[in-house]
Amino acid sequence: MKSYFNSIPNCPKLLSNIFMKDDPEEAVLPEIYFNFLSNIGCQLEIVDETLERSDLSVLETYKQMKLLSSKIQQRRKDNFFGIKAKVLINGLSMPLQKKVTEDLNSFYSNMLQYLQKRYDVTDDNSYASLAAFSLQERIEFKVFEKAIEVFQLSENVCIDDLYEALSSHRDYLCNGVNRYGNYVANWLTYFSSVPEYDVPNISKVVGFLFSIPGSNAFVE
Repeated sequence: MKSYFNSIPNCPKLLSNIFMKDDPEEAVLPEIYFNFLSNIGCQLEIVDETLERSDLSVLETYKQMKLLSSKIQQRRKDNFFGIKAKVLINGLSMPLQKKVTEDLNSFYSNMLQYLQKRYDVTDDNSYASLAAFSLQERIEFKVFEKAIEVFQLSENVCIDDLYEALSSHRDYLCNGVNRYGNYVANWLTYFSSVPEYDVPNISKVVGFLFSIPGSNAFVE
């Protein structure tokens, strides 16, 4: 990196002061930070692309944000900054290794603070209780109750009939879906496999959930 900026005629003084240090250890610091940003940036880009999908469901939003928060916390705990940055950090003196590690972990802490300020990734988030609608785990009646409560659907859904319908067709819903498949496809398979007149209330709840955009990013 230093050689690149050395090759620039009349390199701006600000860049020269950053990238053209004479001290070998100080000279490598920008490369460490750039490699770190490149590594964490790739992870953020993956989440960003997922959240900007036009078919994103609200069921996925909480899952993605929770996963991002967990990954950042784990990286901070493990002092993981990407292998390229790690190799360069290991070549520094111990005092400088400690300082750089603290700097990068501070960056992780700021990321978490920013994320938690703008999105509730705790189990208190109403959407946390709706994860079972992804059908990756056994879905219980209480999950439907929670959805009806959160979105105030009681006037349009007969809870008694929903309970009876779920009891009658629970075995297929719990055992007849692909746990690792697309949850929308799983629900479509379920609704096409049971009599429509048996599950109108289940259909109302699921249809309402899937109609909620997971993000406004693609609209903007």
